[in-house]
Amino acid sequence: MSAAFSYPRIPHLVDGRGTADDLVLGRREREALLGVDLMVEEKLDGANVMVWVDDGILQCSGRAGPGSIDRAGQFGALRAWTATNFDRLQPLLAPGSVLYGEWLYLTHTVAYRDLPSWFVALDLRGADGSYVDGQERREVLASTGLAAPPLLGTGRFDLDGLEELALRSKWSDGAAEGVVVRPVEPFDPDLRVAKLVRAGFERIADDEWRRGRGLNTVVPSSA
Repeated sequence: MSAAFSYPRIPHLVDGRGTADDLVLGRREREALLGVDLMVEEKLDGANVMVWVDDGILQCSGRAGPGSIDRAGQFGALRAWTATNFDRLQPLLAPGSVLYGEWLYLTHTVAYRDLPSWFVALDLRGADGSYVDGQERREVLASTGLAAPPLLGTGRFDLDGLEELALRSKWSDGAAEGVVVRPVEPFDPDLRVAKLVRAGFERIADDEWRRGRGLNTVVPSSA
């Protein structure tokens, strides 16, 4: 799997809510995106991962592909999960296709109490390099029984409205990491997705990873 298949970095809607090298939309890009109907999903706080089939063998790794750093040794559990769920994953993974998801096995900043699955599907990239977008994306994921991020709303939103949606997580007892927005009707491949990290959100430090992390909770009926 080439590095070219790594999950693209999602740009921020607002500057100053990430690291210095993060992507941030310019004013005109932000206004263009906020000027169309959006699907707003909860931004999940986990490890971004990718799943694909190589020579008939199911493969998985961190977002950067093979060789991704496995903090706290959580990718062994990911490999076990993908093997168990091969029948659900396989229909999406034609040769050259990649499924990207959030692996919510370990607790990061947000502690999840009511997950439908440790793996939540985010994006599907076809062999031609295009992504499944719009409402079709959620429909395709739902058809396989894979979990998708909570849908918080659909329509026109300003930044204040998006900030308000980030104040409560659907799967935890507190606030979300933020929100992710996608056009209902895709109109520009460079503006297919953006994120708003909640004001005040703090990522856990590296020394906390070294001390170990607890597990998030999957509800038994949806495991």
